[in-house]
Amino acid sequence: MKKTFLLLNVWLIPFFASAQEKPLNCMQGIWKVYYDEPIQKGFSVQKDYKVVSIGYLENVGNYTPSVRELFAGFLDFDPNDTGRVNYADLKPEGPYYVELLESDMSPDSVFTSNYFLTPDYEGCDSEGLYIQARHMIEYGRLERLPSKAIRYLYEAGKERERNYISEYLDTKAAQVKVD
Repeated sequence: MKKTFLLLNVWLIPFFASAQEKPLNCMQGIWKVYYDEPIQKGFSVQKDYKVVSIGYLENVGNYTPSVRELFAGFLDFDPNDTGRVNYADLKPEGPYYVELLESDMSPDSVFTSNYFLTPDYEGCDSEGLYIQARHMIEYGRLERLPSKAIRYLYEAGKERERNYISEYLDTKAAQVKVD
């Protein structure tokens, strides 16, 4: 009987350990966004409730890449009922997944909007993140951000007087000019 109990416990420990991870914890890290169009590239880096996304078209001249920041987390209430969300209201799990644009945040950390984006959170695991908006958005976990995305992140940070690479990737980057 002791052997059966021991085997049962060894089998159940990984199940309970993975079941206890909060959705926000799983969402941390570097993600590749999968698009139907092969020339469209997208990456997202989440650190706590903050997200920076990088989007660009591959091999398209005179195209300006998109680098934007937002906040993502969970709420206990539908933000569209109130029209406002305090940053302190964000939680690591809850019935409502919400993405908040940085531009909607006031100096006192309150987001106000006529409409908040509340897609359905479909889950997260070691390989993917799945969010249902108009269509399913799939993300694949990455160990590193590709060099082109890092370059765009660096250039946007320089333009906006921010250091996105340090803030989100906990590393340093510098530009070297050679004569």
